[in-house]
Amino acid sequence: MTQPLWIVFDAVGTLIEPVPSVAEAYWRIGNKFGSQYTIEDILSRFRKQFEKSYSNSEGEKHCSNEEIELARWKQIVERVLDDVTEMDACFAEVHSHFSKPEAWQVFTDVPPLLQSLKQAGYSLAIGSNFDHRIHEVCAGHSELMPIDVAFASAELGYRKPSLIFYSELASRLNVSPTQMLMIGDHEENDVISARQAGLSALLIDRSQSATKKDGTINHFSEVISYLEAITEN
Repeated sequence: MTQPLWIVFDAVGTLIEPVPSVAEAYWRIGNKFGSQYTIEDILSRFRKQFEKSYSNSEGEKHCSNEEIELARWKQIVERVLDDVTEMDACFAEVHSHFSKPEAWQVFTDVPPLLQSLKQAGYSLAIGSNFDHRIHEVCAGHSELMPIDVAFASAELGYRKPSLIFYSELASRLNVSPTQMLMIGDHEENDVISARQAGLSALLIDRSQSATKKDGTINHFSEVISYLEAITEN
């Protein structure tokens, strides 16, 4: 295994999480526009539509750009909050909400790791299935300042789990995929596809809900020991 030059992080679920939750944010905004759904209703509806949106239109290529992502999110909101009275205004508020740094919080184990990695000389990046909003979100959190650069799928032209996402990422960073370590919370998007593209990869599972497998960590404090083991070998 090659010692990585770049450590690449997924964003949502890995570095940051929404506060309030997605379901509560949709519920609060939907309620303003006449929605009668409960938070539980919205959570169920969102999960269904979110998963459906990733198995759809652009097929196996998983193409992405700002227009595609905007249309995808609009369709999700329209199907989750299909009982609101002013859909365009409701969608605009939902979309704007998740562009604000205050709508997100950084996991507590993130800052110590980022600082340690920078001190150790690693370059740090974000590789996320997001759009331009990721830059505003990151800029609003000082804890993420050690990150050197962020890439959204809408900017790379493909979303994970496309292998082209990772080849584009390597090209932008001017390194071989073997010189990158991907860390994320989604097994297919961040681990399986990353390894297929030639990267090393770690799955972060803070819930500790499943039997811990090789290549899985439960806390970011484990990353340093993983990298030290690579160096020793």
